[in-house]
Amino acid sequence: MLILFSVGLTLRLLILHIFPQPLVADQIQYQALVNYMMDLPFYTHSFRSYGFPMLIVPLYQIFGRSSYISWQIMQTILDSITTVLVFVIAGHIFKSRKKAFLSGFLYMINPFTSFYSGVLLTEVSSAFFLMLAFYLFIKFTANGKLLTLAFLALTIGYLPQIRPTFLPFSILLLAIICFRLFNKIVQAKKMIFYMILCVMLFFLPFTYNLIGNFRYHGIWTPFLIDNLLVENLYVSLYLERFFFSEKYFPLPAEVDWIYGLYSAPKKSNEERKKMTEMFLTLSKQKILEDPITFVKIRFKKMWYVWEKHFVLAYQGEGNKWVIGTTYLLNLMLLITGLSGYISEARKKFVVEDERRLFFMLTAVFFVYLTVISSLTSAEERYTIPAYPLVFVFSGSGIYFFLRKIKGYKNGKK
Repeated sequence: MLILFSVGLTLRLLILHIFPQPLVADQIQYQALVNYMMDLPFYTHSFRSYGFPMLIVPLYQIFGRSSYISWQIMQTILDSITTVLVFVIAGHIFKSRKKAFLSGFLYMINPFTSFYSGVLLTEVSSAFFLMLAFYLFIKFTANGKLLTLAFLALTIGYLPQIRPTFLPFSILLLAIICFRLFNKIVQAKKMIFYMILCVMLFFLPFTYNLIGNFRYHGIWTPFLIDNLLVENLYVSLYLERFFFSEKYFPLPAEVDWIYGLYSAPKKSNEERKKMTEMFLTLSKQKILEDPITFVKIRFKKMWYVWEKHFVLAYQGEGNKWVIGTTYLLNLMLLITGLSGYISEARKKFVVEDERRLFFMLTAVFFVYLTVISSLTSAEERYTIPAYPLVFVFSGSGIYFFLRKIKGYKNGKK
């Protein structure tokens, strides 16, 4: 594990040095949000969640607001820890150190997540907290310890503060945990105590939003006050897919319009409500004009988000050879990941409770992420947080193929 972490960290630090990336686009909003949160206690943005900027705040307090290298190094450390989590989870699920090391090694050298350490976006941190949630869930189903439960509840509660689209999955995990507590703990008092503690710790990260939204926007809600689902749905109707390149600029007028309205300060909560209703109505009208095309494009988007043409988030078109190589490597990764999942899911040990749960949860998560991403601009980076899980199964898939090749060669001899 130490080797995987150390080598992974070294590689990511080299990437930071060799491939510096500009602070542009969404990163500027996150940078501004960090500054606001430092100056205004419990400050909340209308459509940017506080979870990711909160990780940056203490770094700027220590090293200064212009210390971009501080959060870049933090993200290299988080992604290197994710490498270890991939190794540990794969080892626990597959019961094979060889498969686990292969999964961890592949993630250690992967270009898809490691390059995101240099940009001020949520991909690396959401991938880390997602894998931490899976690791703690596996640990809790195995040992049932109160401390593990506490950290698990906090983690799945904080995850949607970084990536709001993960909220339904976090709620699903919470429901499964409570159901297990109900079935596994015989003593009623102990069971009730564990469940209350779990729910309270899950909702603890939401209290920041409760306080901030009421203080700065006059709204008593634990969630973002702007409806991102409606915004993304409307954008998805006019932007089939998006890359950060000249090819996609200027954006369609409808997309510029909604981005401008959502970014502009709202005069009142009533204005915000009317804006949401207006774009929901316009979206419905657009869908009803040609529902068949709407469905077709959703399926296209489900594939677009899993494609990878670039490893640098803001590199633009780039070299065609590099783009082709990147695309091919990603395609091979997805194929081996799917093969690994299928081959492992068919094995007898999957009937064991904790492993069966893991396979079911990962399947639900992949399907959910794919479907929800079809209601967006389908940027390829939207699936980056799921890539540690892909690598978990890819290690097993490659091991499976290697064994097949070895068996074929031995058979010929």
